[in-house]
Amino acid sequence: MELVAQQVEEKLGSIYGIVANAGITRDNFFPKLTTADWDAVIDTNLKGVYNTLMPIIPKMYEGRSGSIVCISSISGEKGNIGQTNYAASKAAIIGFTKSLAQEAARYEVRVNAVAPGFIDTEMLNPIPEKYIP
Repeated sequence: MELVAQQVEEKLGSIYGIVANAGITRDNFFPKLTTADWDAVIDTNLKGVYNTLMPIIPKMYEGRSGSIVCISSISGEKGNIGQTNYAASKAAIIGFTKSLAQEAARYEVRVNAVAPGFIDTEMLNPIPEKYIP
């Protein structure tokens, strides 16, 4: 990600805003959830946000400006059947965002999260309709 951030800045100038929108699902009831599926979701949804923001935040702090939006999910707020890994990762994004917002405020960098509900994308296809509110 550091190389990508560097290439963007060389082409477009300083990065002043970023949306951290990592998300995959590997839904299953908890007893049937494999370690590989747990790790894939946590690594993508949570560590992906870390990896996206880490090369950019120091530059925002130095420039004393910027805006970050982290994408969580309603599942991170309420939970959802068959989504313990996904809900845990998206709830972690909320805590991550709250903590980072407190830290970044002193550098005049805003950090917020949004937690949308179900959105009709390919990621929604495997979820049975009876579980979609």
